Amino acid sequence: MGFLDAIGLGGGTKEQKLKTKLLQKYGPPENRQKAIEQLRELGTDEALRVLLLRFTLRVEPSITDHDEKNRVMEIVNDFGERSVPALKEFLAERDEVAFAITALSELVDEAAVVSAACDVLDKEANTHVRDPEKRVQLMRHLRDHKHERIVPTCLPFVGDLADDVKLAALEAITAQGADERGRETIINALIAAHGESNNRVRETAATALEQTGLLVTGFRPKVEAALPVGFVVDREGRVKKK
Repeated sequence: MGFLDAIGLGGGTKEQKLKTKLLQKYGPPENRQKAIEQLRELGTDEALRVLLLRFTLRVEPSITDHDEKNRVMEIVNDFGERSVPALKEFLAERDEVAFAITALSELVDEAAVVSAACDVLDKEANTHVRDPEKRVQLMRHLRDHKHERIVPTCLPFVGDLADDVKLAALEAITAQGADERGRETIINALIAAHGESNNRVRETAATALEQTGLLVTGFRPKVEAALPVGFVVDREGRVKKK
């Protein structure tokens, strides 16, 4: 296969020709749907990687879009363990990760899917992106799991420029319970959000302290000043709801 074929610009393989039909945003949906089934029938590793590209396209109506993506997920699941390397590559290289991380979750155990998500996030930590949706989706997925990697992976994103990223990071950390590694970062996020009049982050950080039961020792005056209405610091130094 030549270079142009490899990047999808040449006449190429059957898989690459079907890729063109698969990614047609407009025109009869039957063309895309037929391409999906033809790729399934080919059953090659390249066909699988091309199929995953359907996750990158959004079409109208939304019900058709969702049905086609669900069909790809069914095929990926049928391919079984063969799908895992392609899914991990997709997570690392593409931005539209919601369906891919869900598909991976159906094929590997909790530790493996958490590690895959954390590996991707660790590489993105302390970098700037124009569209933060990938980070948000991965951390929202991590919110539903318990694992020792989640807190250290999500901590750098509490300081992200995008509020949605900050919120997703705080929520994922909160879901891990009273993990001391997150204490000062959550407290500092609360104080910073108060200074910036950022009520969304302020409320989420206060909720994180309340739900985890982490002590605010050493920060009590600043925390009391930063807490939204409805929260207090008790005698022991824990944030509570009134």
